[in-house]
Amino acid sequence: MKSKRTSIRNLARVLSFDPMAQIVKAEYQYKAQSVSDEVKPIDTTTMLESIEALADNVVFSDLVDWTYKNVSDTSNTEDFIVYGDLHDSMVGTIVVMYLRVVDGHTVTHIENELNKTIFNQ
Repeated sequence: MKSKRTSIRNLARVLSFDPMAQIVKAEYQYKAQSVSDEVKPIDTTTMLESIEALADNVVFSDLVDWTYKNVSDTSNTEDFIVYGDLHDSMVGTIVVMYLRVVDGHTVTHIENELNKTIFNQ
């Protein structure tokens, strides 16, 4: 399944402003050239607070490229996997969040929210 682009504002809308999904798990993945892949967990509350702060920050909000995959058909634990590429050329840091749909919302509705652009908001 191919990843689709989204924005920090779309993520904040889905996770915080009108919660349609919750963060099941979040982690840093470090992909250093000479070291095996390393994963470091991130507290889900800290991750949510970071998403909110980044969405509110006009200067730095576009420094992270966000993509997501809809894995609802193949996973029993999450519906979406979101990747935030921090463009760290030394270590290759990627933030990964695993999201689950909150009751009352659908995967299709969340995917529509994640696909919004400035032209259709």
